[in-house]
Amino acid sequence: MIKKLFNKYYHLFPEKIILMHQLINEKKTHNKDLKNGLPSFIRSNYLKHLKDKKFLKIYNKIKDITLIDILRLYELWYLIYQSNKLNDGVYLEVGAYKGGSSIIIGSALNEFNINKKLFIADTFDGVAKASSKDNKYIGGEHKFTDIDFIIKNLNKNNIENFEILKGVFPDFNSKKIKDKIRFIHIDVDTYKSAQDIVEWSYTKLVNNGLIIFDDYGFIGCEGITKLCEEYEKDNRFIFYHNINGHCILIKQN
Repeated sequence: MIKKLFNKYYHLFPEKIILMHQLINEKKTHNKDLKNGLPSFIRSNYLKHLKDKKFLKIYNKIKDITLIDILRLYELWYLIYQSNKLNDGVYLEVGAYKGGSSIIIGSALNEFNINKKLFIADTFDGVAKASSKDNKYIGGEHKFTDIDFIIKNLNKNNIENFEILKGVFPDFNSKKIKDKIRFIHIDVDTYKSAQDIVEWSYTKLVNNGLIIFDDYGFIGCEGITKLCEEYEKDNRFIFYHNINGHCILIKQN
C-alpha cells in the first residue's frame, strides 16, 4: 500500500527524497562502483576527457588556480574545438579569477590551430552587480588582483594572442572588441552581471555562436540559474542544460 502511494505521488515529493530514491534504485540495478567521482546515474563508460592526454596535461597545470571542475573545463576545451566550424569571430571569457580557465581556452585555441584572439575580462576586484536576485553574493567575493600572475601563466603556456580587459564588463572596455564573437564563457556568479553580458553581446555574436554559463544550478548561484531559465523561453537562443553545471545558449539566425 505504501509503495503504491509512493509511486503514485513520486513526482510531488521534495527533490532530496527523489534523488535519494534514485540513487538507491541505481545501486540495485547497476554497477555499484563509482568511477572518477561520477554519480551512479551517469552510466556511460566513455569518459572522453580521460582519453585526451593533451587536455589532461594542461588541466594538471592549472587545477589549483581554478574553481571549475574537470568536466566543465573539458566541455570548454571540446566546445572550442567544435566552434571552429563557425564563421569568423573572436573568443571572450568574462570572469577569469586566477586565469585557470583562460589557460584552458587559450591552450585549446593553440591545439586546434584556431588563430583567433582571446579577450579575458575581469573586474579584478571580485564579484560585481549583486542584487536581490542573487541569494549569496553581495559583491567583492573571489577577488584576485594580480594581473601579472595571469599574464605570466598565459605566456608560460605559449598563449600570446590575448588581451586583458580590466573592469566591470561590458560597462568598461567592451568597445575594444571590434570583431564578431563566436564563443563566450561567462563566469560572473550574479544575475545582472551575466544578463548585461548576454544583451551586449547578442548583436556581436555570429549565427550559432555559443554562450556558456558557469555555475548553472549551483547552490549559491541561484541568480545565474534564474537567468538561464529565463533565456530558455527566449526565441533568440536554443537553450541547453548540461547536468555538469553549464547552461549553453546557441544564437539563432
